[in-house]
Amino acid sequence: MFQKKGRGLGNAIKPTKQLTKVISCFCSTNGQVSVMFIMIMKFVNNDLYKILTNYLICNILKPTLTKKGFPPMYSINELVKITGIPASTLRYYEQVGILPEVKRNVNGRREYNEKVLEWLELVVALKDTGMTIEEIKSYTELILQGDDTLDVRRDFLTEHKKNVEISLAKKQYHLEKIIRKIAVYDVLLYKKRESSGDLLI
Repeated sequence: MFQKKGRGLGNAIKPTKQLTKVISCFCSTNGQVSVMFIMIMKFVNNDLYKILTNYLICNILKPTLTKKGFPPMYSINELVKITGIPASTLRYYEQVGILPEVKRNVNGRREYNEKVLEWLELVVALKDTGMTIEEIKSYTELILQGDDTLDVRRDFLTEHKKNVEISLAKKQYHLEKIIRKIAVYDVLLYKKRESSGDLLI
């Protein structure tokens, strides 16, 4: 399972003290935001609108929604830190259909939820056990078709499980050979040190 690290504002732009005062005027104590004010700012000053919106999302909406039971959302940079998967790979997964449900925030930036994190854990497991990207893509397409493919999906993973078990058995067999060979070298080295009288090496 991916280990979640601390999350900060990332690339968010921190507003000035003056802007912070403006924000406080339009945000109530329970975190509700004046949508009308934000929309007006978009037409008055687009740069200020982006700063304000980003700040509100990162500092007010996201924490408030998380506390109220809404699932947390992660930026692509946060997801990279949590999973160790490069951003370019995440974008590629989205492009080929392995990450089909990537949402975007009001600024058009990708956001990922806990469901995506869980899915990526499985993707990594499948990939690291030899499943190709095309096969993972096919499996993803089966999931998107709904419950009608439950039996097909189970058979799909069962077949992959068999292949993984065969691969593990072969690796274990070869590993034992390697271990025995190392043991032979240990004996030969011991005899060499014994003959030279230098057994402490």
